[in-house]
Formats: sequence, structure tokens, C-alpha cells
Amino acid sequence: MGKELKPARGMTTKSKEALAKEIVKLWDDACKDGLDGKKLHADVRKAFEQKFLDHVLDKLVKDKEVFTDEAKKNTKRVAKDLGKVCKMMTRDSEKTISLDTFQKVFKMMKGHPACPDSDTLGAGTWCDVPIV
Repeated sequence: MGKELKPARGMTTKSKEALAKEIVKLWDDACKDGLDGKKLHADVRKAFEQKFLDHVLDKLVKDKEVFTDEAKKNTKRVAKDLGKVCKMMTRDSEKTISLDTFQKVFKMMKGHPACPDSDTLGAGTWCDVPIV
């Protein structure tokens, strides 16, 4: 048998729905860090947030996945890097990241090395978000 997976610190007593919301918030906060003062257009939130929340909740409930400390670390890394790349792909004079830019970068981030699943980058449990 494999090693028992333990939930990330501070995330053990929450309901699955509360945990899913916390994971989305963790991702959102890390992405904002990477954006470094820029903001995502409201269309990004409309197109992305509910689908992402539903995906995370499915992973927790239907697939009985465990959000471990390693998953937490990797999630934050990918989200922050996504914010950084979105910022790079947006003119300095623009303060808002467009939905188009976000979608392109999000798709590219599926190949992030912090999203491994055996030999397939971007296919890890918390990275295979079928949004874009």
C-alpha cells in the first residue's frame, strides 16, 4: 500500500464545500501575488471561478482526493506563476488582464512542472482543470 495522504495543515476540519472554496481562494490569492498590482478582468472571474470551484469540489467529493501540503504548495506556485505570465503578456500601460490573455496563459500552465502526474506534466489531480 502507498503512503497515507494527509490533508494540508489547517484544512482538516472543514466541510468539503468550505475546503473547495478555501482552495479556490488560495489559488486566487497566489495569482494576485503574481499579477503584482494588475487585476484580472471581471470576465475572467465569470468564466473561470464557478467552473474551477465545481472541479475542485468534484475532486474532493466524487474522486475522494486529498488536498495535501504538497498539493497546496504546488497550487500556490502554479497560480502565482500564472499571474506572473499574465502580467508579462499584458502591456505595462494596461492594468487589467483580459479574458483572452488569461485563457491562453492558463492553457499553457497545464504543462507547469509543479503539475506532474507520473510522466504527464499538467495532468496532476489539481492541475487537470477542464476550463479552457
